[in-house]
Amino acid sequence: MAEKSVTRAARLGFHLAGSGGTDLQRFYDSALQRFDRDPKDHHIAQLRAVYVAETREQAWDDAEQHLYYMMSAYDRRLKEAADLPWSQAVFSCPQVPPPGEMRKTHGLTFFQAPLVVGSPEDVAHELERYGNEGRVTHLVMWMQLPGMPAQKARRSMQLFANEVMPRFK
Repeated sequence: MAEKSVTRAARLGFHLAGSGGTDLQRFYDSALQRFDRDPKDHHIAQLRAVYVAETREQAWDDAEQHLYYMMSAYDRRLKEAADLPWSQAVFSCPQVPPPGEMRKTHGLTFFQAPLVVGSPEDVAHELERYGNEGRVTHLVMWMQLPGMPAQKARRSMQLFANEVMPRFK
């Protein structure tokens, strides 16, 4: 999401739906204030790629190929369009690391936010960190990754519901 569209949303008094890091959230709140609007009256919905398995290793084994496909598709399209000067900041590295390397790439981000992949404890920790760092009012989770079998996505959702969500009540 570009700064121009975020500014327009703030000027018109719209809530914000996007993906990514807390920089965008802070920019939106600043824009709201420039237009004499109170950020407390406006919601921020953020989309995050989330996959939960019993262990971190199992989560990466299950999700890495699907994340690679998704991130590569976005990367290719953004580079082809070459119309967003900030698009290089969408990813934390110039090329999407291949499967097997993604899990080893320190600080790997997708739309300026770390991937949420791991055990229930890992996922809860990252979501708590993300919530404390920014002002997300609605978290949208992308849990059915491209090409992922439905049974794996469903198992991840069950683990999330049973072992992650209760930590946030």
